Amino acid sequence: MLAGGLNDEEMVKLTAEKARCFIRLGEMPIVECVLKALRGSACVGDITVVGNPERLNPYLGNLLDKIIPEGQSLQENFFNGLNSLKDADYIFASSADIPLISAEIIDNLFALFSRDEADIYYPIIPMNVVEAKFPGGKRTVQKLKEGEFTGGNIFLLKPKAIFDNWDKIDRVITARKNKTELVKLFGIAFIIRYMTHSLGLPGLEAKAQSILGAKVKAVICPHPEVGFDIDKPDDYETALKAYRKREGG
Repeated sequence: MLAGGLNDEEMVKLTAEKARCFIRLGEMPIVECVLKALRGSACVGDITVVGNPERLNPYLGNLLDKIIPEGQSLQENFFNGLNSLKDADYIFASSADIPLISAEIIDNLFALFSRDEADIYYPIIPMNVVEAKFPGGKRTVQKLKEGEFTGGNIFLLKPKAIFDNWDKIDRVITARKNKTELVKLFGIAFIIRYMTHSLGLPGLEAKAQSILGAKVKAVICPHPEVGFDIDKPDDYETALKAYRKREGG
């Protein structure tokens, strides 16, 4: 689990918390919500968290098994977390700010991932499913031939495939917010197909494989909680209401 990241000034004022994963829903930090879901899953073994050791230590031996101090970048945290589990056949990689997931959702997601052979499994959630559960929220939407989707925050990865292609993957992570670099990576023809919504999932998977050097499978997921992270005030308010409803409060 990647448990780094800081809140912006607006979120700090709202939640009185600088570290994103320690925002509280009621009395519980959201990182604890995610850890409990992972620990309760029949598909998850040892849990390693990349984050602040001092604040994560209370969970050690109970909800998590190993802590890796966070670094200076997403790439560094991702690489260090993977490196600690490099001998595993597959690992779940999760963010720490998706507090509405449950053990049952994780188990179901694993079953969906297991239907096909791939190196990287990435969940995508139909926007109509997201809107039905969390109406009015702002999400990054990808328009494909099969419909409109938003991405999830839990992956299933084969560590060996990631390390074998790390230079390519690092380049994609670095370029993810730079439009010019993304065009260089994906090519103008692909970008045009994407912009005109004429791109389908098979084409997207094939392009991802050609760029990353690993077989990628996008899996349509019926659980909007997988993609519901908290980084804006509206997200926090929605998550708080959903959490209180779920907990009976």
